[in-house]
Amino acid sequence: MDTLLFLRDAASPVLERLSDGTLLALFDYYSREGTKETRIGAAASKDDGRSWSGLKPIKLRNGKGATLSARHPAALPLPDGRVRLYFTID
Repeated sequence: MDTLLFLRDAASPVLERLSDGTLLALFDYYSREGTKETRIGAAASKDDGRSWSGLKPIKLRNGKGATLSARHPAALPLPDGRVRLYFTID
């Protein structure tokens, strides 16, 4: 995978270092070309950014099960290893 490109036209990147040393990149992107539906994606690196996992879409749903169009992620690593995700919905 190209280490300089997670996904064409990704925006609003956030980079966090997790307690195990992993770099976590979060960003928003258009879910389908030609639409305005945004999703949040993630990629991880265990070697300080020299290589990255592929795109891992984060599926967000409302209380009725509908997929949310989300953007502008922010992450807060928690002491127990989990990551709290904050975002804006359209």
